[in-house]
Amino acid sequence: MSESRPTLSERRADALALHREGDLLRAEQAYRAILETWPADGETWHYLGVLCGQLERHRHALECCVRAVGHGYVTAAVKSNMGQALLALGETGQAITALRESLALEPDNADLSLQLADLLAGDGQEAGAIAVLSEAAERFANDDRVQASLGELAARVLRPDLAEPAFRRACEGGGAVPENWLNLGSFLLMKGEREGAREAYRRALILDGSLDQAYWYLSQVMDERDEALAGRILDRADSPESRDSAALHFAAAHLLHRRAEHGPAFEHLRRGNRIRHAELGNRAAADVDAVLRLSGASAGHAAASAVAAPLAEEPVPLFIVGLPRTGSTLIEQMLARHPAIDAGGENVWLQRHLRNLLRERRLGFPEDQARLSAADLTTLRERYLDSLRIRQRGGRFVTDKLPANFLCLPTIHCLFPDAVVIHARRDLLEACWSCYRHLFTGGQAFTCDLEQLGRYALAVDSFMQSAARRRPDRIVTVEYDGLIADPRAVLVPVFDRLGLEWDEACRSPEAAAGMIQTASALQVREGLDATPRRSAEAYLRFLEPLVQQLDRPDA
Repeated sequence: MSESRPTLSERRADALALHREGDLLRAEQAYRAILETWPADGETWHYLGVLCGQLERHRHALECCVRAVGHGYVTAAVKSNMGQALLALGETGQAITALRESLALEPDNADLSLQLADLLAGDGQEAGAIAVLSEAAERFANDDRVQASLGELAARVLRPDLAEPAFRRACEGGGAVPENWLNLGSFLLMKGEREGAREAYRRALILDGSLDQAYWYLSQVMDERDEALAGRILDRADSPESRDSAALHFAAAHLLHRRAEHGPAFEHLRRGNRIRHAELGNRAAADVDAVLRLSGASAGHAAASAVAAPLAEEPVPLFIVGLPRTGSTLIEQMLARHPAIDAGGENVWLQRHLRNLLRERRLGFPEDQARLSAADLTTLRERYLDSLRIRQRGGRFVTDKLPANFLCLPTIHCLFPDAVVIHARRDLLEACWSCYRHLFTGGQAFTCDLEQLGRYALAVDSFMQSAARRRPDRIVTVEYDGLIADPRAVLVPVFDRLGLEWDEACRSPEAAAGMIQTASALQVREGLDATPRRSAEAYLRFLEPLVQQLDRPDA
């Protein structure tokens, strides 16, 4: 009597076992053998597609998923895997469609909601991502991952009404997750709630005493009640635990600076920046090189006449650019006290969309932006305006205070011929010293080395001064010291360019409602009288590499 042949289910189970064991070569052979006998088995086509994706053969993975669907195997998992393959192939729009179809098939899958929202947000479709996460937050009220994601995105687009309840629900639903308390603390800091932020950071540290980022944030909001905690931070910063922790060294430096212990403070800054420099690699030199390449590139767009048109009903961007730590947050919050101006924060989307377009066209950023076509620029303009609309609260003008947007200046003039650009400028030594003292969580490699920092500062300042001479009708320089001494005198030229009257409320940035996204939030909320002016002088003996680069008379 002959043995019975294995059924399709049995052979598929054997192939799956190989797959789960990690024997991908034999699993692939098994899947393909099954398909020779049962070529219309959509389930096996899907498993083969998953395997191809694991091997980063994304084109094959997509083809397998398409075949699975074509043979009637239509599941949320297939659509999700199609989306991942499309994303890997650079087809973001189609990937989003596939993930939407996946979520429609399985609406109770929180992971799919998170994947779709992440993909939308990563593509600049923040309004769509907010919609997906808001619906998911209602459906999965106790899922701290969903709530935390909604909170982070809502905070990014300056929607505290959505962000705060989401962050608090994340802490309630995932109370043992220290990062949730860290996120809540940072949000409360942006709102100016120092005490609430302090308590949230302490809760994070109770859950995880090694969460060094919390020590850095706490150092900004600590007071005399925290003497024991200050000692703990300083002890950790001097221990072997600090070997790879820039955050610990920056926290210690901040505390020692407040005590006027300048030598020890600078030593911790030096160590913290050295760690950051190692983490970021040679990007500091690349940052300087990008500014120099832009300085030598064409100043205008050949496609300008086909794109440029004044904005009528749309939100009008008001760009604030220059070096970091030059008062851009202060300028933004003072301007936003005017009813016609909304604070939009650091909006990454102009530069991100521009970089992506140039990469797709195999062009270099920032030097080749003048080579983009009129069609490319029209698309860029619309996508960027979408990012402004979600940040608009009723004013006609919306600020964009991403300092590095000076790299996009040729495109800004082309896309928005009526937009005013503010060059936030400060004494270069003070600006550089403030950069060196600050832990930039998002990078800023040029700030980690004093010599490179000086070179970058000079390159940016030279470029912006030259740009202002070429376009005095559109670029207004706002000097930090003058702004603090006489806000009206310094800001009236900005209002004149915008066609607006001066508003006395602009003298009181500390009264600004809502969120202030950047690290300067606490300083701004303390008012102009508490705004720091000069602190580099006490550290001059440590700053020789920077001073030499800046070529100051007292070097």
